[in-house]
Amino acid sequence: MVLSFPKALVNGLFCAVLGVIAGLPPHGTSVEEELGLDWLYKLRGQAQPPPEVVVISVDGDSRRELGLPRKLEEWPRAVHAGLVERLTAAGSAAVGFDVLFAERRHRDPAGDRRLAEAISAAGNVVLLQFLERNSEPSDDGVAGGNEPDDQLRSPLPQLVEAAAALAPFPLPKVPAKVKQAWLFKKISGEVPTLPAVMFQLYVMDHYEALVLLIRGADPEFAASLPASRDEALGAGRLEDLVSTLRMRMRGDTALGARLLEVLDSRSPARDEPAREMLRSVILMYVGRHDPYVNYYGPARTVTTLPYHEVLSASAERLSGELRGKAVFVGTSADAQPGQRDGFYTPFTSETTGLDISGVEIAATTFANLVDRRPVTQLVTGMTLLIIFVWGMIAGVVARLFATPIAVGGTLALAGAYALWAYLGFARAGFWYPLAIPLLLQTPVALLTAFVWRYVDSIREQRKMKKAFEHYLPPEVVEKVARDITSITGENREMYGVCLYTDVEKFTSLSELMAPAELGVLMNRYFETMIRPVREHGGMVSNLAGDAMLATWASEAAEPGNRRRACTAALAIREAVGQLNETLGERKLPTRIGLHAGQLLLGNIGAMDHYEYSVLGDMVNTAARIQAVNRHLGTRVLASEQVIEGVDGLVTRELGCFLLAGKHSPVTLHELVAEDGGSDPVMLEGIAHFEQALHAYRRRDWERALRMFEDLLNSQPGDSTVRLYLGQCRRLIAQAPDPEWSGVITIDTK
Repeated sequence: MVLSFPKALVNGLFCAVLGVIAGLPPHGTSVEEELGLDWLYKLRGQAQPPPEVVVISVDGDSRRELGLPRKLEEWPRAVHAGLVERLTAAGSAAVGFDVLFAERRHRDPAGDRRLAEAISAAGNVVLLQFLERNSEPSDDGVAGGNEPDDQLRSPLPQLVEAAAALAPFPLPKVPAKVKQAWLFKKISGEVPTLPAVMFQLYVMDHYEALVLLIRGADPEFAASLPASRDEALGAGRLEDLVSTLRMRMRGDTALGARLLEVLDSRSPARDEPAREMLRSVILMYVGRHDPYVNYYGPARTVTTLPYHEVLSASAERLSGELRGKAVFVGTSADAQPGQRDGFYTPFTSETTGLDISGVEIAATTFANLVDRRPVTQLVTGMTLLIIFVWGMIAGVVARLFATPIAVGGTLALAGAYALWAYLGFARAGFWYPLAIPLLLQTPVALLTAFVWRYVDSIREQRKMKKAFEHYLPPEVVEKVARDITSITGENREMYGVCLYTDVEKFTSLSELMAPAELGVLMNRYFETMIRPVREHGGMVSNLAGDAMLATWASEAAEPGNRRRACTAALAIREAVGQLNETLGERKLPTRIGLHAGQLLLGNIGAMDHYEYSVLGDMVNTAARIQAVNRHLGTRVLASEQVIEGVDGLVTRELGCFLLAGKHSPVTLHELVAEDGGSDPVMLEGIAHFEQALHAYRRRDWERALRMFEDLLNSQPGDSTVRLYLGQCRRLIAQAPDPEWSGVITIDTK
């Protein structure tokens, strides 16, 4: 049932504006981070990280296997030197340490020298700088300092000289979930962090191609850059080159777009891997400094090798697992008690409490650069637009339709929206708002629509009662108010079911009785007729002579009223049968017809005389259907429009009939019984009749004739079977026109 569209529009606008207000940053962003983003992770589940990144975990097992001290700071530097040597021999493309080598080992200077030599020989090692933060909390969405007095603490000078680059990787150690990580940290400029420097180091084989692209877009800037990979790595600190590229591309916002355009136009298809790597590094430089981390799963989802296994594994195995890979080394526990460097994330285990380590977050951030799938937060305007549009849709649907359809439709749309958000997140990392649309706007849309609809119904009931009190008894007004809750004027077009009855041979009976005696009989008869109508929610619209018209009206076509009308018809048949058993020879055999459709319910009349009545073609059709009982030998007939979608009834389809005075045929069904009143023999007879009718419609009249003859043998009194026997014989004797459709014409009323 469709209700008022202006009201639905107002409801939608209210939900849309409410959602936009709730979605305004920073509060809206915080809600979506804490709820919406977590839901998206839970819906998506664990994802496959790219194979280009490996974590080497400093864990309890390695400490025990190597017989080393509990504190990582006390491990001999020669052990780390051995690790670097093994990684170099295995062909690792880049190595990043999430370990700070800041304290000089006075008792082990040889270990420091060996580590420096190993790092220098490798030529691809990035060492960690420690960020000493100020005491002020950050307000930029990533917990941690972001003030100019933050200081970087570097490793030992001899290690600094040997390393390819230095980089910090600051992360918060607070109860809130870590959802973002810095690629570039604002410390007297944008300082590149460990994942960003590692990524540039990882793609250094494509450095000359990058410079060539820059030369085509900005020759002056390209001339200031090292011309080759070796020159870039040997000219100074790699992190300085990364900072330079970042500042230039962020300062010239069009440069990145020009580089991507040139990359797409000039790179041949055979260079697809190189092109994709170049695209990734360009996007890193032009993107945001604090992207949302797209976690692949819980701790150790990124490929993780224990420290001690790398030291003891065969060279062949290490080469197979580490060649060409970016390797991150750091603390990564596999159990909560041994966890020292853990951070709370959406994948923190609820059972074990195991967080994800800092080195794993660095590796995950690096992996997001490789596959270009960080969590992509929409700009604020687009997020608010989606929230606004969803609020309009949910509010309009919830108010536009009747409650069952509104609830089902709104929830179905909410499910579709959640699926859309999930697919965008799972496939491309797009983060669409979820919490505000589903937790706020959807319930509010349904609640406001329900309350508004309830208030409207109460108001309309009062209007209706006031209008009907002039010409209907109080009990009838109450019944109409319960069934027709939206009448707003004197006349209203409704959807209704009409039940029309007539007494067989009443004229002959009335001639034999005195008027007073006939009046007593008819009062008793109508009492028998009206009671089932009232009991099943109908309204007696008219009594004329021996005929009765009852109506079940509502705003829309819904099966409940049609089911009640059918039940009332069967109850009338039963009640009249019981009455006739007490009347002797003065029986009142009654024919009943039901039809459903649009009707006019209201005041009919003129001047000072009005009647509350029902008008419409369906009323006349119901009367014609009632009359067909005379030809078919039935008692209760209903049109297809009445029984369609109604459960719990035993019916027999009788065929398609063109009624007297009508232009369009109607399919009729005999109401036999309710399900509980049926028996197997009856059901078998109905099934055989429908098979015969099917053969008749298929023009297989010979077969239909045989089947109807068999039915007549078992049901000699079935006039409908006799009718179809006659039809079959005429059609066999003289074939009809090709346009024959099986419609039987009833010429008399």
